[in-house]
Amino acid sequence: MIVHTTTVKYKVQSGQYCNHSLQKSTPLTRCRFCTDLGKGLYTCVLYNEPLATLGGALIIKSESCLKKLGKVGTTPAIPLRDLVKASIEDYRMIFGTLTKEGIPVKIAQKMAQEEVLKCLNN
Repeated sequence: MIVHTTTVKYKVQSGQYCNHSLQKSTPLTRCRFCTDLGKGLYTCVLYNEPLATLGGALIIKSESCLKKLGKVGTTPAIPLRDLVKASIEDYRMIFGTLTKEGIPVKIAQKMAQEEVLKCLNN
């Protein structure tokens, strides 16, 4: 019997979640190594680890996968009050700028809201 040694490299999406989007999880909308076991349970077949879900939609990557991506680390906790205050200030600044440029109020509200939410998600 002959023994062969190989090295295999896999590409997985960056980020904290196995999902590509917030839609219902299907094999096409999540990482190829994330397998549905049924009843909302998932496992990572690459690292053979169970996966947790967030809000019933987002599938959190395994700790081993996050370590390989360099995403695991201690992040300082930000008080929720400070986060909300900063978000409101950003919204007001963006909204004020848009209305000064002559954009209608309804559209300016929507654009400012989307911009603040986009900043929070990053």
